[in-house]
Amino acid sequence: MRQDRGDFRFIYPERLSHLVPTVAGRAEVALAALSRLFHYRPSEPIVLVLRDGRDADGRTATTLPHNRVELEVAPLDLDYEFARYGDHHGWLSKTGGIRTVRSS
Repeated sequence: MRQDRGDFRFIYPERLSHLVPTVAGRAEVALAALSRLFHYRPSEPIVLVLRDGRDADGRTATTLPHNRVELEVAPLDLDYEFARYGDHHGWLSKTGGIRTVRSS
């Protein structure tokens, strides 16, 4: 799937669509801080690719400059499958300001 939000373009499989609002919030905060620090405004959308272990083949290389960030939102480790769901994405809320709301 693809979604454009302000300065960002998100590319992700449908099964990760619930993460886009959280990642977008963190990306906007980070870009605002970095824009002030480096006096930078992107001339084109920054592409954020959300992937999990099912998307990766483990190889990538490029010599071309791109405004692209790839985020592995799930580790490739089998032990991960036995963690509680709330622990899976805790790193997003620990970066500051993002709160995860879960319903039972």
